[in-house]
Amino acid sequence: MTGMSSMKSLLKMAALALGVWLAAGPAWADDEQSVRQMMEGAIQKAISILRDPALKGDVKREERRAQMRDTLLAVTDAKRVSLLTLGRQRNKFSEAQIAEFTETFSQLVFVTYIANLEKYTDEKVHILSIEMQPESKACVMTKIIGSSREIPADFSLFKDEKGAWRVYDVKVEGVSLVSNYRSQFSDLLVNKTPDELIAVLKQKVKENEKLS
Repeated sequence: MTGMSSMKSLLKMAALALGVWLAAGPAWADDEQSVRQMMEGAIQKAISILRDPALKGDVKREERRAQMRDTLLAVTDAKRVSLLTLGRQRNKFSEAQIAEFTETFSQLVFVTYIANLEKYTDEKVHILSIEMQPESKACVMTKIIGSSREIPADFSLFKDEKGAWRVYDVKVEGVSLVSNYRSQFSDLLVNKTPDELIAVLKQKVKENEKLS
């Protein structure tokens, strides 16, 4: 009797799980379409900025970069990214310091990578697959195809309280932006205060702006 009871319980749990999965199916399909549309729109907008003849050259650099920054920030949750890079160390920061850190860190990431983005010529960005995940998250696997190499880039997204899908991490060739910076910041915060870390980042922004 005990064996039969256990089997019935397992079957009941399996049926319940199947019901939940079937019920979530249509919702996940809608979310997947929303994620795809958002990513395709952002990719095409960024490429159109880089291809625009009216934005070419050093004279148009500031205008071009301002448009690129607005495009990238529109699909990214900068505060969530910042908090993830701080990890447990976020408890050392006040709300004002988190706001300043978020602004400075977003500037650092942008000036660090914008020069590489501006080298875009005829590369293609293909969305390979979209994996819907629990807790309103998704992973978009893409591949950047150039004339000499192909670079895998995976984007982690979540649905915010307004129902919009936002990027919170990027893995390029398997290396996570969040994990990479979290390791660096964790080491720095062993001997530095939040204000000192922010000062270091601001100095790095200035240095990278000169290089780019």
